[in-house]
Amino acid sequence: TNTIARSARSIKPKHESGSVPAPPPPPSAPPTPPTPTWGSLFRRMAMSRSMVLLTLFSVIGGFLFGYDTGVMSGAAVFCQDDLKLSDLELSYVVSSTVGAAAVAAAASGVPMQTYGRKPLIMTASVMYVAGGALVGFDPAMDRVKHKHGNSTDDDYNMGKRTESMAVLLAGRVLLGVGIGISSITVPVYIAEVAPSDMRGQLVGLNNMFIVLGQMIACGINILCQWYLTEGARWRVSMGIAAVPAAIQLVGFLFLPESPRWLAQNGRKEEARAVILKLRGVKATAEQVADDMASLDELNKSEGGSLYEQVWGSWRYGSLYEQVWGSWRY
Repeated sequence: TNTIARSARSIKPKHESGSVPAPPPPPSAPPTPPTPTWGSLFRRMAMSRSMVLLTLFSVIGGFLFGYDTGVMSGAAVFCQDDLKLSDLELSYVVSSTVGAAAVAAAASGVPMQTYGRKPLIMTASVMYVAGGALVGFDPAMDRVKHKHGNSTDDDYNMGKRTESMAVLLAGRVLLGVGIGISSITVPVYIAEVAPSDMRGQLVGLNNMFIVLGQMIACGINILCQWYLTEGARWRVSMGIAAVPAAIQLVGFLFLPESPRWLAQNGRKEEARAVILKLRGVKATAEQVADDMASLDELNKSEGGSLYEQVWGSWRYGSLYEQVWGSWRY
């Protein structure tokens, strides 16, 4: 009995005797990628001065979009007080910009696909400059003074007032055309030239500049109210938009066309050169090859003629399915 007991005590479980190895430790979790920040964005952008300049000149379009849509909130009051506009005439001034922007935005797709993104952005800049200059330097705004006894009454010659109304409407229509074109072309241009790891942030930067333009427009209206005369307030607040538009126009003379549009039109070597320039000196051959491959895939996915790309999705059946198909009970 004692022998059996000693034998039993000498027997150890398998996991204690070392005959069976201990299970391996659980695999460690993969490292958490760093959270992207605006600081990391600009550090990556610092590798390419061309990308920085392209972004700055492009977002001016978003700034002008926001400024010219926001400035009318205060300039409308200035115009009505100075030109003695009726409510109906003021509604013409305000709605002319919105209507022109809607028509220009709807009509921008075909020329943007045919002639490229860069020429249309420059066209929008020309419209901003022309519209701002026309509104800001209206030559027909001369006051005619009539004295009655000891009082002075300022009134407008009716012919010059009518001419001023026409000039103001023409200027606002040109600004609306610029708004419509830039609202379509600038986001597309930024998205197509930006590297994939920065694309979302740069397009979001354009949206931020739209809001910034609206905020600055409110500040300009306040300053005009404080420091300028009645006849100069609306001219300066609306006409000053010609300055950043002229800067954008000059800057785009030296910026490249979208590499995607170049690749779509068979100019792949030019597209490769643009990608190399925008990627900077630290760009690797693998990055450039990936960018070119992504352009080829996008072009193949679109395919077809320009007519098919623009009008193909507007066939009754497909349009009905896209708009109303998901709402079926």
